[in-house]
Amino acid sequence: MTANKVCPFPLTADRACGRTVVQRSGPGRPRIYCDDPKHNAVARLRADERFRARAQHGDAETARPVTERVSALGAALDRLGNLKAELRAELTDAEELAADLTDLDLVATELRAVEAAAEARVAQARAAQAAAEHDAALARRERDAAHELTEIALDAAEEAIATRDASAETVIRIRQDCDQQIARVTAVDDAALIRANAERERLRVVADTALNELREELSAQHDVVAVLRAEHAAELATLRTEHHRIVATLTTHAGLPAHGWHRRRPGYRRTGRLARR
Repeated sequence: MTANKVCPFPLTADRACGRTVVQRSGPGRPRIYCDDPKHNAVARLRADERFRARAQHGDAETARPVTERVSALGAALDRLGNLKAELRAELTDAEELAADLTDLDLVATELRAVEAAAEARVAQARAAQAAAEHDAALARRERDAAHELTEIALDAAEEAIATRDASAETVIRIRQDCDQQIARVTAVDDAALIRANAERERLRVVADTALNELREELSAQHDVVAVLRAEHAAELATLRTEHHRIVATLTTHAGLPAHGWHRRRPGYRRTGRLARR
């Protein structure tokens, strides 16, 4: 098994990069440097020259300039040779990559894959839109049915209240008739007057008792109506919340603006009676 190469790019005069060189999977010459884009042959040549110039400047008084420059020239020529080989390898890699990019079969295959993926996403979006529209229609039907049942219950409660009110009026008329009858009875003698007073008191008690019972029943009916209205308000709030959630889901899949979407859909209406509530 071949050991992994390390990057020879000089970081200092006596220390190289040392990172592992990851080789490409395709054809071409082996890589020399790591994946840092700044580590390449040209940058290495400049770094070597910079470190060498610093070293030469530090001991310029004791060095032999001619010999050192001859050595430096030889080293530079060697590096230029290496750089030429590296640049030739990079050029070969670039030519191979360009050949891959101009391969019509590869391009057509990738285009077909992209088109298939796009068609799959479009189909999923359409299916989600259809499901959301179905859920929205079902929610609207349930809301309308709940509104209708609530209206029927409220109408029945109001009719019951009207009946109780009519019964109370009847009791009042009966009491008035009793009072008139008692007034006629008071025209008789004292014994008859005593009996009439007793009868009048009895009738008054009966009438008051009946009136109190009707009032209690009427109050109970009012409580029932209040409960029905509260339940109706809670159900309506729940249906509206569910409706808005479904509309928001549909809007997200369909790419429509969130506000006012349901007012632009065909068939949207609000009845006058529901609007007043």
